[in-house]
Amino acid sequence: MSALAFACVVIVWTGFLASSQVVPYALSTWPCGVIVWPNEVPDYADDFAQRLTEAAETAFGFWGYELPFTTDEPHDEASAVRIYNPATQTELVVPGLTWNDREIPPVVVFAFPGELTMRAVMGNTDLYGAFWCPRPLDRDLFPDAKSWIWDVGTGYCNIVCASSADDEILIHECAHWFTYQWCYPRRIVPHHLPDYIMEGIAELTCAVVEDPNDKVYDRLSAYSWAKHSCLSGSIQGVMRYAVGESLVSYLVDTLGLDDFLGTLRNWTTRTWLMIDLYEAEWRVSLDLPSDCPNDTE
Repeated sequence: MSALAFACVVIVWTGFLASSQVVPYALSTWPCGVIVWPNEVPDYADDFAQRLTEAAETAFGFWGYELPFTTDEPHDEASAVRIYNPATQTELVVPGLTWNDREIPPVVVFAFPGELTMRAVMGNTDLYGAFWCPRPLDRDLFPDAKSWIWDVGTGYCNIVCASSADDEILIHECAHWFTYQWCYPRRIVPHHLPDYIMEGIAELTCAVVEDPNDKVYDRLSAYSWAKHSCLSGSIQGVMRYAVGESLVSYLVDTLGLDDFLGTLRNWTTRTWLMIDLYEAEWRVSLDLPSDCPNDTE
């Protein structure tokens, strides 16, 4: 190990030690990674880990893929998660996962006992009960987050959530995890996907456990938006969830799961073309005129 690399390890390790003294945290594991709890591991940690695993199985399974898993085979050290464990004062090493014939990093889940506690640690953000963070944890999105979350979460794929979050929310965030992992080996840049496609994928995935009344409301929301707006315009706030679910659902029904996923590259690089190809018929599926209105938002 070079002197520079050794210095980096010392800096990170020192950060873990310092952060654990400022805001105590505790660690537990789940089949796809590690869970970080503020203060201490709660009594319901095993139940939450089971719910989280079932949510991940649902998210990956919806798209026809198995859940990532660990094996006893040698792992690439670069894929491992290494986190200082205050309880043992040692480094916890969580090996990488095997998925779709390749090795991927585990996921670090920050589980807070409630949304208020989550916001107290993460700062004043627009969290809606949970957040998917591709690595590293985004300081621009969470500028006021407590320092310990940077030390623990930097460099890894993260899910931030309230442990009281319902299954729909957990499936939604795990669907984001699936989307990123599906895109990476295909050299598709997932964060270049339009928000409505990214959120639409997650919303469609979690719709398997959605209340029927919510489905009706979401369809009405998409209809109301599309009545006056176009995909080439902007989609503000939570509307990208309803519009995205409606559009992605239409595309999956039209193309099938695999062929829809095959369009993701073009959604990142030729969004205008994809809108030209699919917006008119999607609007018709909503019982709207195929022509897009001019008064885009």
